[in-house]
Amino acid sequence: LSNVQAIYSTLYAFAALKQDGSVAAWGDPLYGGANSGSMGVPAGLSNEDAIYSNEYVFAALKQDGTVVTWGHSSYGGSGTVPAGLSNVQAIYSSSAAFAALKQDGTVVAWGLESQGGTVPASAGLDDSSASGFSPATTIYSTYGAFAALKQDGTVVAWGNSGRGGTVPAGLSNVQAIYSTYGAFAAVKQDGTVEAWGDPIYGGTNSGMPAGLSNVRAIYSTEYAFAALKNDGTVEAWGNYGGSDVPAGLSNVQAIYSTSYAFAAVKQDGTVVAWGHEYNGGTVPASAGLDDSSASGFSPATTIYSTRFAFAALKQDGSVAVWGHSSGGGNASSVQSSLVGVKKIS
Repeated sequence: LSNVQAIYSTLYAFAALKQDGSVAAWGDPLYGGANSGSMGVPAGLSNEDAIYSNEYVFAALKQDGTVVTWGHSSYGGSGTVPAGLSNVQAIYSSSAAFAALKQDGTVVAWGLESQGGTVPASAGLDDSSASGFSPATTIYSTYGAFAALKQDGTVVAWGNSGRGGTVPAGLSNVQAIYSTYGAFAAVKQDGTVEAWGDPIYGGTNSGMPAGLSNVRAIYSTEYAFAALKNDGTVEAWGNYGGSDVPAGLSNVQAIYSTSYAFAAVKQDGTVVAWGHEYNGGTVPASAGLDDSSASGFSPATTIYSTRFAFAALKQDGSVAVWGHSSGGGNASSVQSSLVGVKKIS
């Protein structure tokens, strides 16, 4: 295995895209990790632009706009790509299905139907010549549903209705959509927000802070949304980080997340976290990230995360970690001499 330009993954397998456009895979064959066989990489696969994946399957978008898949056939793998699919510009995925956005803004889906593998005719995304058609510009997903943002600012969704597959009536003027495991949140052009999906995962407007507006961007854990407002303040809703934003949090420039906690980097490089403590919801004093006036303080430049821990890259090239020890949050496992780091992958 050499001359690799990018690597992709399913739940239990990898696929490497080589510089000559060929592909090599390894891991569990049921998850696309075989180079031959009924679920393996198709023979002669080449001229790939990019590879996408759900939990079980890889989907290769070729330079001519066609799509080839491999992995479990029940979830969009080998032999299940809709006949004649072409002119594809991007592919999106839920846990067990794919949705392909074509050049004309129409959308084709395949995979497990209950997870969004079929685009209903009512979505108005399958015929660009239809009266009143508005092309999809991008697609978002939860674990079990897709939501397509259309050029006219409306949204259509499909898949598991309990995971966001049913859009609130009259939703319009949307500029961006965000998701948790089971819900969507749409930021409208006026800076207000609408949410839908499972309330446990933040999918209800009733759980949202009253009068939420002036929203710049939204971030998410598996269970909660955090809205960063234009004035640098933060409001959140949902579970595990949705109800315990630290009082007085302001001057925030970016937010990061694990599965159950958020971490906000402020303009001065200090970091504030909240959510589930064992998954990074509390920044320990030993991290040296909570007081910019402290001796030896170095501001955080960006934060990375596993599912259960955070790692902050500091301006001096050192790294601070916190969260669950088995998820990378054990500070003693980071060498005290670890300095000069430029990037964490």
